[in-house]
Amino acid sequence: MYQAYGGFPVVKNAEGWERAYRCMKEVLLEKKWLHVYPEAACWYYYVPIREFLNGTFRLAYETSRPIIPLAFSFRERKGLAKLFFANEPLVTLRIGEPLYAKKELPLSEAVVDLRNRVHATMVALAGLSGEKMNAELKKHYSYR
Repeated sequence: MYQAYGGFPVVKNAEGWERAYRCMKEVLLEKKWLHVYPEAACWYYYVPIREFLNGTFRLAYETSRPIIPLAFSFRERKGLAKLFFANEPLVTLRIGEPLYAKKELPLSEAVVDLRNRVHATMVALAGLSGEKMNAELKKHYSYR
């Protein structure tokens, strides 16, 4: 039912993960869009890019589909925008170029390579100067 409405349930056991993975793979093989938070969760207004899990990148490898990196950055409200929702920042979404898995690599290496390339791209899209700045932010940044 979730898939018919464009979503997947939160799974809590191995059987659920397997079913969700099969459903996501079917969506990709049908050439439909699948939006995934490779960090496994969306935290509003959290600036650093967290580490990624491998599942999304394995799906990209197995289905020969690209990953299109998306990254949010935030800015202070000014002028008239400050009158509405003054405590929430304005959001900028930056969209990167599609990235594909390197099929000439073995599966495990290709997944890690794609994961690392996507992560580096998203760090740059988020306006961070690199992995060092991202790591420093993670040490001091708290989720609200």
